[in-house]
Amino acid sequence: MLSKQNIITTINSLSNKRKIFFSEADFQFALSWELQRHMPKSDVRLEYSPAHIDPSMHIDILLKEEDEFYPIELKYVTAACDTIVDRERYLLKNHGAQDIRRYDFLKDVMRIEKLIYNHNEYKKGYAIFLTNDCSYWTKSSAKKTCDRVLE
Repeated sequence: MLSKQNIITTINSLSNKRKIFFSEADFQFALSWELQRHMPKSDVRLEYSPAHIDPSMHIDILLKEEDEFYPIELKYVTAACDTIVDRERYLLKNHGAQDIRRYDFLKDVMRIEKLIYNHNEYKKGYAIFLTNDCSYWTKSSAKKTCDRVLE
């Protein structure tokens, strides 16, 4: 079973190897590789499409253990950064539009919930948001955003 602790252990292990990623695809591949290393009896799929449920749906990572499926959605959004780590240059884009990116993340969560609540083979799911942009964990001063929580 893919547990929260398995995810935390895998991410901690990955963070010891990689401090930064070139893109969300780079993060997706690195995390899936690390999951496979930690759970060698599982099957790991990238960009999985549960066509029998919704042919237009895609899941970033699907971990399969026998008859149990665990969807994992990722977001890797960055502030501009030009840095060198382990002799590799990383030139990250400024994604901006934080309210839209947060909303997109919530849509990822809803996609996972749809699978789990409507189909027995999906046992648990995980949504992982990775960023170097502090504006994602600080309150916005903007009054009208698409992700605004009404008080």
